[in-house]
Amino acid sequence: MAYPERPWWLPVRLELAFGADPAADPGVWAWTDVSPDLDREAEIQIGRGRADEAAQPSPTSASPRLVNNRSDYTPGHPLGAYYPYVRQGVPARISVQAGGPHLSIRNAVGARARVATTAALNVSALDVAVELALDRLPAQLGVAGFSVSPWEPYQTEVIGRYNTNGARMWRVFITVTGGLQVTWSTTGADFIDVLSTDVVPYAAGQRWALRVTLDPDNGDGGHTVTFYTAPSITGPWSVLGDPIARPGTTSLNAAGGADLDIGDIFSLTFARGAGRYYGAVLRDGVDGPLVADADFTAQQPGATSWTDSVGRTWQVMGAAEITDWRTRMVGTVDEWAPTWPWGDLSDPSRPAERPGEARTDITISGILRRLGQGAKALQSTLRRAIPQGDGLLGYWPLEDGPNATSAAPVIPGTRVGAIEGLDMAANSSLPSSAPLPQVSQDGGSFRVSLPSLPNTALGWRAELVYFMDEMPDTSYGLWRVWTTGGAARITGYLGAGEARIRVHDVDGNVIAEQFWTDATALAAATAGWCRVRLVGIPISGGWDYRMWWTPVGQSQNWYVATASAVGPMPYIRPVRIDSRWTAGLAGLPVGHITYVNDPSLDVYRPGSRGPEAAYDGERALARMRRLAVEEHLPISVLGDAAESPQMGPQGQATLLELLQQCADADGGILYELRDTIGLGYRARYTLYNQAPGLVLDARRSEIDNPFAPILDDQRLRNDITVSRTGGSSARAVDEGSINEVGLYDDSVTLNVATDGVLEGIAGWRLHRGTWPGMRYPAVTTSLDLAPQTIDAWLDRLEGDRLQVVNLPPQHPTDVVDLMVEGLAETITPTRWRVEANASPGGVWAVGEIGEPEPDGDEPPTHVDTDGSELDADVDETATGLIVQTTVGLPWTTSAGPAPSAAAGDLPVDLVMAGEVVTATSVEPFAWDTFDRSITGGWGVTPSGITPTPEWVPSGGLAAERSVSGGQGIVTVGTAGPTRFQMLSPWSVPDLEMAVTVTPAALATGASLTSMLVARITGSDYYAVRLDLGTSGAVGIEAVRSGTSLSGLLPTGLTYTAGTALRMRMRVDGDRIRGRVWPVGRPEPGGWLVDWTVTSGQITTGLLAVTAARLASNTNADAQFSFSAFEISNPQFMTVDRSVNGIVKPHAAGADVRLANPMIIAL
Repeated sequence: MAYPERPWWLPVRLELAFGADPAADPGVWAWTDVSPDLDREAEIQIGRGRADEAAQPSPTSASPRLVNNRSDYTPGHPLGAYYPYVRQGVPARISVQAGGPHLSIRNAVGARARVATTAALNVSALDVAVELALDRLPAQLGVAGFSVSPWEPYQTEVIGRYNTNGARMWRVFITVTGGLQVTWSTTGADFIDVLSTDVVPYAAGQRWALRVTLDPDNGDGGHTVTFYTAPSITGPWSVLGDPIARPGTTSLNAAGGADLDIGDIFSLTFARGAGRYYGAVLRDGVDGPLVADADFTAQQPGATSWTDSVGRTWQVMGAAEITDWRTRMVGTVDEWAPTWPWGDLSDPSRPAERPGEARTDITISGILRRLGQGAKALQSTLRRAIPQGDGLLGYWPLEDGPNATSAAPVIPGTRVGAIEGLDMAANSSLPSSAPLPQVSQDGGSFRVSLPSLPNTALGWRAELVYFMDEMPDTSYGLWRVWTTGGAARITGYLGAGEARIRVHDVDGNVIAEQFWTDATALAAATAGWCRVRLVGIPISGGWDYRMWWTPVGQSQNWYVATASAVGPMPYIRPVRIDSRWTAGLAGLPVGHITYVNDPSLDVYRPGSRGPEAAYDGERALARMRRLAVEEHLPISVLGDAAESPQMGPQGQATLLELLQQCADADGGILYELRDTIGLGYRARYTLYNQAPGLVLDARRSEIDNPFAPILDDQRLRNDITVSRTGGSSARAVDEGSINEVGLYDDSVTLNVATDGVLEGIAGWRLHRGTWPGMRYPAVTTSLDLAPQTIDAWLDRLEGDRLQVVNLPPQHPTDVVDLMVEGLAETITPTRWRVEANASPGGVWAVGEIGEPEPDGDEPPTHVDTDGSELDADVDETATGLIVQTTVGLPWTTSAGPAPSAAAGDLPVDLVMAGEVVTATSVEPFAWDTFDRSITGGWGVTPSGITPTPEWVPSGGLAAERSVSGGQGIVTVGTAGPTRFQMLSPWSVPDLEMAVTVTPAALATGASLTSMLVARITGSDYYAVRLDLGTSGAVGIEAVRSGTSLSGLLPTGLTYTAGTALRMRMRVDGDRIRGRVWPVGRPEPGGWLVDWTVTSGQITTGLLAVTAARLASNTNADAQFSFSAFEISNPQFMTVDRSVNGIVKPHAAGADVRLANPMIIAL
């Protein structure tokens, strides 16, 4: 029976790994089940993640109580069954028996499910799918492997028929970044690898399905690999990244004898796919017939063999099992607290029968506790990197404290460096180093005896880091080494416009020297932090001595060398470094002195993004992975490093602080793994547009009360400043929010590489800080009352998307979208509850280019309006809205002279004053394409608004008007009166309209004119008038009631008979603006006329287009053709009302915007 139909208590299992090394690979831990000693009357609480949007996660923790009557859980008690291993750091694992059967594969050699090789498994084209939940995604290799270091991300074996002993067939892996990889062989000896172009949208511990298809012959002379993911093996499948078409056909080896393995694939040594497996299918060809069909959920716990639906026999092997237990946390015991709740109930006379009643409360914590407890800062990147190289004989970092009187060595057995006249820890400007000394005002020195060379025939190299930003006027000794033999002292000099190397014998005589004055080389030596080294290279007849220098963080080198061999031979060796810096070099910082046997060995690991440069410019995800290798940290970092920001220099901070710096810069979520000990990281971009991992139905009692929203200022931030460590800053402000609720400012400093990313980060943080509406801080489910939700709840992690539906009508919305920030699980003898701390999930819905998801939960694809509002009142049933755009561009249109809507633009959900409506069409307020034939007038426009606007003539004869060939025509037979074509019956105050006007002839005698007219009230109106002069010049002016306000302004345009001119007018308040341009050219951005009426203002009225001949014009029957007329603002929308159940009227001025606007992702 499944919980809660089984006995009244939820089966809970507690395992402890006594004697295990908590820092070792968890795959080697030996577990002891201590569940019989669990106090079943005590509550178990498991908490993980962030509490209410706190900046950083808290360690996962649990506090079970153990029955300790026999002292087994008393630390240091010699009679305890687990003595002496009851101590801090004991690995612990808590599991519950719930969620149904599955195949559990542990991280152990041979842990797998297998179908023995058979010809029935051979496929001509591959279609394989697996439903799984991996403990680590991506995984690391806990030991050194082929070409990788311990704890380096490594490919994870999932499923395959692949035997490296000549029977390679095919295999499917998870890549080091969390993508998918398929490998196949055509012969059994060769192999071909193809990787997905994206990472999977699922994290460690989450249940999901992968699918890989290989079409060996795609019909175009090539072969195609397609990767898919889905929430389950039944779909719906989404293509992961891009299908990969490759040239040439291919084939799959069918002659091999490899078994079909899930988990640890035989003969491979990659990371094992430890985790839970629910099913797997293998088909012969894409969508072809099944050849293997594993349904692990249909097996009984403990089953070791069965036959699937197509007759394949499966075996469970090694550390794999069919089980219905689910891990709830893995950590270490950090506290043991024995207690005697009822006092001493023991009987000394009968100790075996009456030992008394004792309990031990234990605190189990995740790895974050260990990383955060008393952790010291990691050493500088140079200090960490230099000793890792082979061949290092001596290293004196000079990172000693300010009161140091000597320089501590790093290499055991080497001498302490003697220092004089050095101000220790005085310079902190080298990012890759802790503070270094600098030469005091009276000069300083460093002296140390050097160890013997293991191989004098190789030569030697002694090196120093220094800082110099200008060339000294005098040549100073910068670096000096004493040796045995004839060349007793080798010194490198810098200054006075040269670099020089000089060799003295034991008597102080100069026996060789050389100098160099190349300006480029000297500029490199004085351009800031630099390395200088003296090297001795054995050559025929003696030694070649050189002084090299290399700017820190670069790879280009310069050197000056002795001109000829310097004797004597046989080989001599350095005996000490003895550098003395005179007062002329006061303030010179020096440090990181090294000594090696090989002149070509560079232990500083140079490069623009290496340790010498403190990894400046390293990607955030790459830094996390590198730190994990260096610190042997189990962490699954999901995502492509190239999608994360470049970090600034890695400073001296704790490991956890350095990881959090990366998380803060990227904006993703650092969390603790659930199924094994370790950390996980979900990159910011992997959190975008997730499908809900759990949908809770309030009507089915899937949420506990109270589930209540709150409108507060806990997360409100409307003025964000983001600064870069050591750099500049950027600010993002939401003025609208500040005007509404006041100023809520915030600032943060991030360790990113460049200032250029700050603006985007500030904008993203502002987006999160001003997300509208009420917030739901938590959602809780009683799993014993809603067992149908157990499977989905068991998989939830920080960063998952949840939805709550079917809420009471008093809630502000019928669907609540949430993101999990943290989880709290409570297990009592009679109840099992889980609570998710939550933040708004809609924040993470961003614009996305690509194919729509098959489940229909598509991300928003429309950018929101900058500002629009109702232009007229509507009651609760009206389905036509007049909408005025107040800021920015108007809404895209589905009708009119030039509809702008693309496929998929409509329908679209809008929100006005809390009511969600669906706009099915958007068009200009009024428009006309003149697609009809009429004489004696222009007739009725095709506009969708009711009542439909129609053209009403005024001035001249009706016979002068006609419509034909997509043109509204006015033939002006007599000069003088202006011919108005007015739109009736609508009066519009503020508007923007445009029309194309084409004169049939060049004006003669006097100008021809045409106007766009607004606010016609009696004989009063506002207009923009076009003047078509007799010379062909085009002029423009603002007009009130026939009188020019602006005066005639030149446009720089000309016209002839048949020139089509596009004319636009905007009226805002009493401001009149207009422009004109030839059809076929881009519309200009500015206004040619801009005039504000200061007296005799007109508030509203009809609108019109006009044609006229000035009094002296001699054109006979001057013809004007009008086309493509539109009032582009306001607009008319047809909508479906009350989509979200809100039924209400709205007044003019109500805000109108997208219900689900597209957010541009960071």
